[in-house]
Amino acid sequence: MKPSENVWLSVRRHAQGYLRRFSDPWTRSHCDDLVQDTAVTAWHWAAGLQDPRCLWGAVRTIARRVRGHALFDLQRELLARQAFAAARGDSGCGSERCYRVAGHVVPMHRLLPCIERALLRLPLEDRRLLLDFHAGFCCAELSARSARSEAAVKTRLHRARQRVRKEIEACVRAAGDLDGVEKP
Repeated sequence: MKPSENVWLSVRRHAQGYLRRFSDPWTRSHCDDLVQDTAVTAWHWAAGLQDPRCLWGAVRTIARRVRGHALFDLQRELLARQAFAAARGDSGCGSERCYRVAGHVVPMHRLLPCIERALLRLPLEDRRLLLDFHAGFCCAELSARSARSEAAVKTRLHRARQRVRKEIEACVRAAGDLDGVEKP
């Protein structure tokens, strides 16, 4: 199949239609660039194509891969920026340890009350399991101590961690306007 202007236009149109499926803001704002990269790659690929019916599946695959590579590069760039800021000491927390929670950089002294509240809201048995697990007991030891199966202990630990995480994230979101809690 010889790539022509018609192939170019139809590849662009197909890639644009496929990339419209993604609703995340980054893909929406970079859709034109992604379509262009996809169209160039697919147009070159179409030169060696024997069966023209395979082109549309290839365009979707190429668009998905181009988007994936671009997102990976973006993530790598953000991590490099964060590492650079941390090396310079620009984390916004001074010498105190900070954590990223729900998209915010939060110093430890702001997290401790949220963690305490989240732990107090857990059922007593789940709280004991979670605290003992983080004290160093393995799941087999916890199952023997609580007279439950190891699978039940793992399930309860997982659910307890999920509840604590959700509580902490809700607390941080609610306190997002406080001093010391900054959006990166």
